[in-house]
Amino acid sequence: MGDWPSFERYQSSVALEVKHSGQQAFRLFYMWQSYLNDHVNKHALLDDDRVNALVESIPILLKSELGPSLSHYSGLFKNAVLQSKLDEQLTKTPDIKGMSEPNGIRIKLEKLCTTRIIAKKYFSNR
Repeated sequence: MGDWPSFERYQSSVALEVKHSGQQAFRLFYMWQSYLNDHVNKHALLDDDRVNALVESIPILLKSELGPSLSHYSGLFKNAVLQSKLDEQLTKTPDIKGMSEPNGIRIKLEKLCTTRIIAKKYFSNR
């Protein structure tokens, strides 16, 4: 979060890695990071389309290992609608610490860098 110049420097290669990872959660989390970078560093307004895309991604990301970051990210956006929708979903999402047995499907996040990913092959000799 404190190293936005590095995020921007590697943004295109990370986007390629995320695309080829096949992981929806990675793609959605990258969208949050990209929109946040635009908002914080480029002072881009968070328009209705972006808010809607972020809101739609919340249920999926809350079921992944990336879910805990959403509260911090939504606070940085300072958007009442986004914060409200996240709070609404958090009340519907059980606290994992209070669960004694799994009761749903876990989203498995594979390793992001594999030999099958184009960007790794491209950058491996550099």
